[in-house]
Amino acid sequence: MNRSEADGLLQALDLSLGIAIRNKKDAQKVKDTETNFRWSQPMQNLLLEILADEALHGNKKSNTFKHASYAK
Repeated sequence: MNRSEADGLLQALDLSLGIAIRNKKDAQKVKDTETNFRWSQPMQNLLLEILADEALHGNKKSNTFKHASYAK
């Protein structure tokens, strides 16, 4: 899977999870009605692949990743 495909998959994941919650009131509604989201094995594998690539590019210092690693 190339970087473009991975980015597209992550964007679709963001939309499907409803990450763009507008305000605290909406967040509370979601919290009250939703169960915890479970990552599938392909999603876990993709995240690990992306984070390994970020580490190879020097975006991991000590025990944490730079913010840019998650914001792509």
